[in-house]
Amino acid sequence: RLGHPAFDLGGWIADSMYYALLDGRPPHTDRAMWQGLMQGYVSAGGRSIDPQTLAWATAWHLFCQRARRCVCNIKPGRPAIASQIVRLAASILQSRSLESV
Repeated sequence: RLGHPAFDLGGWIADSMYYALLDGRPPHTDRAMWQGLMQGYVSAGGRSIDPQTLAWATAWHLFCQRARRCVCNIKPGRPAIASQIVRLAASILQSRSLESV
């Protein structure tokens, strides 16, 4: 995409958090994988992403994509985690960091 890379990377992290919650695991379960992806992205020539920008993009995806789909699509298990996703996104926005997850 031509947009800011934090938006795509934040979406990937939000998906990881969503699937962890859906499986009954803590949202930070795949933190090492997120960090590895970010290191690989920069090593491959991508620009370093401000952690606050990445946190905002991740929270946006959690609110606007994942929580919304949980209540709109009503697939098994999704409505039950919608409030967890909203709380997680709010926590990320408040702390401006993914480290607090």
